[in-house]
Amino acid sequence: MLDPLHAFLEVASRHGEIPAIVEQGLVTTYADLEFLARRFAGEFIREASAHPKVAICLPQTAAAYASMFGAMLAGGFYAPVNIGAPLDRQRQILSQFDPEVIVAEEGSVGAYSSIAGRARVVTSDISAEPLCDPRPGHDLVYVIFTSGTTGKPKGVRIRRASLGHYASWARRAMRVQPGERWSQHPNIGFDLSVLDIFGALTAGASLYPLQTKMDRLLPGAFAGKNRLEIWNSVPSLIDLMIRGRCLTTANFKSVRLMTFCGEPLLKRHLDAIFEAAPHVVVHNTYGPTEATVSCTLEVLDRESYRGKSKSSVVLGQPIDGMHLRIGEEESVGEILIAGPQVADGYWDNPEETSARFFEMECGGEMLPAYRSGDWAELIGEDMYFSNRIDDQVKIRGNRVELGEIEATISHLFMCEAYVVVVDEELHCAVTQDSKLDLIELRARLSDVLPEYELPSSLKSLDRIPVNVNGKVDRRQLRETISAKLKEDARDE
Repeated sequence: MLDPLHAFLEVASRHGEIPAIVEQGLVTTYADLEFLARRFAGEFIREASAHPKVAICLPQTAAAYASMFGAMLAGGFYAPVNIGAPLDRQRQILSQFDPEVIVAEEGSVGAYSSIAGRARVVTSDISAEPLCDPRPGHDLVYVIFTSGTTGKPKGVRIRRASLGHYASWARRAMRVQPGERWSQHPNIGFDLSVLDIFGALTAGASLYPLQTKMDRLLPGAFAGKNRLEIWNSVPSLIDLMIRGRCLTTANFKSVRLMTFCGEPLLKRHLDAIFEAAPHVVVHNTYGPTEATVSCTLEVLDRESYRGKSKSSVVLGQPIDGMHLRIGEEESVGEILIAGPQVADGYWDNPEETSARFFEMECGGEMLPAYRSGDWAELIGEDMYFSNRIDDQVKIRGNRVELGEIEATISHLFMCEAYVVVVDEELHCAVTQDSKLDLIELRARLSDVLPEYELPSSLKSLDRIPVNVNGKVDRRQLRETISAKLKEDARDE
């Protein structure tokens, strides 16, 4: 395992002329990126502690990535902030993290200065002398804030060694070559971006961030225009490509590898991928933020994927050094994760840390472990995701798994379908292009599901609401369905 900072510096010394970041035609080479990172490091150590805390409030640009390596060079650690999130949420994150330095865009300095607390706000236009020798590093590399069940952002503490383990595995498993063109779709505050940033920039690949609204609406066209070779995203982006008619052979002829995490990958996603690009290899991975992005791998191609697809696609086997277990050796239950990628608990949250983190014996060794909150089923040696434990609901006294109903509808009708509970009843939401009606839906579902699992209403929406990370926003979906039900009641 190579430390991520040292891996980057080694790549930059060997491949300084290779494009590291390509932003709408603007190229930042590895030599340029290393120089900017050293400049940031020089800036971060001004009037700061031995281990500076840096908040990065930037879009997906070379400056954002250089800030991350700059924080490590300075012996510190950082918190990536999604600048697309509401300012109040950003304020909550900055208040919790209490950074010494905030890196922001030139036009945002005033806004961040007003919520900076003790922090200095700097931009990429810095004049500090580049830091030549890396300072002794902190145990942490980043603290990334996720949505907590109470609505308050929850900071996940990731060790530098954990990131090193993950990035080293990714380089090997993905067989990354210097100069390969790699997409960067997730914002930096979403942990899926960690695979792009550290998988690519510690291997000499060229990172292509999707920055414009049009590129994000038509990601398949972006892949074709830039002749991408590696694609990484949440699975629901495939639905967006299908609706936008940009998941085409022409757009994906150069792509050799597609990797997915963050949501269940479904058979219909793979049907569409392999129809457009039969040559592609797909990596399905699983892992919560608390396990440093992902900790399983299933390699799929057009010959093998059907045998690995049930209500969702198999999660895969644990990667080297990681261990997964379902409950107490049961075949159905909560996924427990152990190994070197497990986080160092939550930032300034000892109660939640003690509730979710523990030690688990694996092969006679006690390893740091995490209770994922994900419910899964083990079929033979294959593990399949069922749902979040908090998505299990009771309907008329019966335990119902919303994911099972959604997967059944998706399989029968080949469409996006999401089920929510409003006033103790099930309601189904689909996009308007699905052309389903409630009578047909209930009739066909009644052949495979018990009566209490049949949705009582079907709502067609212009779009399924998603959060800033591209995942389905179930809270917003429930509110939308609730509002439509009230509107229907008024019209009756």
